[in-house]
Amino acid sequence: MQITVSMTVEVPTRGMIDEVEPLIAAAGQAALRAAVQGACREFAGHVHGCPACQGTDLQRDGSTARHLSTSFGRVHLQVRRRRGAACGHRFRPADPFLATLDGFAVTARPRAAGVVAGSSWPSQTAAFGRRARCGAQISPESVRHLTITAGEREARTQLAAAARLVAPTMAAVRRERACGRDACMADAAPAHLLVGLDGGGVPSRDQPGGMEGKVGVGATEVTPVGRQGRRRRGRRR
Repeated sequence: MQITVSMTVEVPTRGMIDEVEPLIAAAGQAALRAAVQGACREFAGHVHGCPACQGTDLQRDGSTARHLSTSFGRVHLQVRRRRGAACGHRFRPADPFLATLDGFAVTARPRAAGVVAGSSWPSQTAAFGRRARCGAQISPESVRHLTITAGEREARTQLAAAARLVAPTMAAVRRERACGRDACMADAAPAHLLVGLDGGGVPSRDQPGGMEGKVGVGATEVTPVGRQGRRRRGRRR
């Protein structure tokens, strides 16, 4: 599948490079938006069967407007609807093409950049920065919502990882037992337990200086290193 997009740039006859550059950038972004529209139409045009009954007799059923925020600006799509003549099922052929949006009107690249910006600056500042730097039009509320959603997803991932460490599965227990009796005894009752605590700075939208996250490291083995009485801490977690 191929799409063709033409680009025309109007430049002044006596313009300087610093004056021409934003004109070329704006025309390029417009061409990129047109390419997304063309790709959506081409993808929908290659769907020739109803997903419900697999029938090939499809009837037109109007269209719906979608407005997406991309890394090169806002893209307006007219998503066509189709209806299976045999079963009456209505569907949009372009839905698989847009499935990765996951309910958002923002594509993956500005979504990831918005999360990084939203976790570092206030939502309004982050939205303005994204618009000024690459032309991506994203509202402060969208930045806030994307940041909260990404934070909740990361929190669930970390909670699941913590739950696996605290309550290992039977397969994990069997793997630990298979490592050998001596190692298992060392894990069960270490001769030494050294714990080190420190803090790491993370960005914060509410505190200009950031916040400090506590990190703890536990070591159950100490081995001598060299001739100067230095020691190395092993089996760290």
